[in-house]
Amino acid sequence: LESSGNGIWGLNTSGITTFVNAKETELLGYTREELIGCPMHTTVHHTRPDGSPYPREECPMYAAFTDGAIHNVEDEVLWRKDGTSFCVSYSSTPIRDKQNQLIGAVVVFSDVTQRKEQERHLKELSNRLTLATQSAELGIWEWNVPDNSMFWDHNMYALYGHSSAPESEPYAIWFQALHPEDR
Repeated sequence: LESSGNGIWGLNTSGITTFVNAKETELLGYTREELIGCPMHTTVHHTRPDGSPYPREECPMYAAFTDGAIHNVEDEVLWRKDGTSFCVSYSSTPIRDKQNQLIGAVVVFSDVTQRKEQERHLKELSNRLTLATQSAELGIWEWNVPDNSMFWDHNMYALYGHSSAPESEPYAIWFQALHPEDR
């Protein structure tokens, strides 16, 4: 647990922190002593990404030890000791005793801030490319050489005077449009 690159904490059935690993303290800015024995939800998971309050009864981390199911969440935030938040993905897994009774949950989380920023940047670039190709009336295509399949956007079909109906084969349309000597 200590050498994991993910933050890990344990919760009892009251939602009180029973253990934390080193990565967790690093990411959250708390010491172990500040976290052990504290209600984790009100300490680091009290607010949703949009800034609205996050009621404990709606929290998937707590659901693991109330419904007994594993909960995987991709797009939430945790709050550091200094009041700043960061994007996380996490898994909350129920812990059971030898009699199969729920006794808590273990939460494993990763800081996905950089990945989210990269996704946002890629989306912006994609939107810019889409606007540029639409305004310039350009078409976009991809050709998978090994299987001779081709993907065209709607502009490519329009440029070649065809509909983008499922039966339209872009490779065949393109090949037929080539000058015979270029084939």
